[in-house]
Amino acid sequence: MLPDALRAEPFLPSTAAWQNMAGARIKTIEGIFNGTSNYILDRMEQEGISLQEALEDAVRSGIAEADPSLDIEGYDTAIKLLILAKNAHGG
Repeated sequence: MLPDALRAEPFLPSTAAWQNMAGARIKTIEGIFNGTSNYILDRMEQEGISLQEALEDAVRSGIAEADPSLDIEGYDTAIKLLILAKNAHGG
């Protein structure tokens, strides 16, 4: 399990943040949209381990949920992107 100081909470801008950007022209949205997938891909690249090994480690260390399927299959990221796109276009 990671120490609290190293844990990051999920983040999406608040409605107020979007309202403060009224009239702004958004050209790009960048960031890490899924910490679990980022952790797994980083481990695979840096250490040359398999997806299964990285995933098992992520679950064991508490980075991934017991059922990480929403992260691994991309649904978590897709939902976040839909929320961002909707808010960016005044929705």
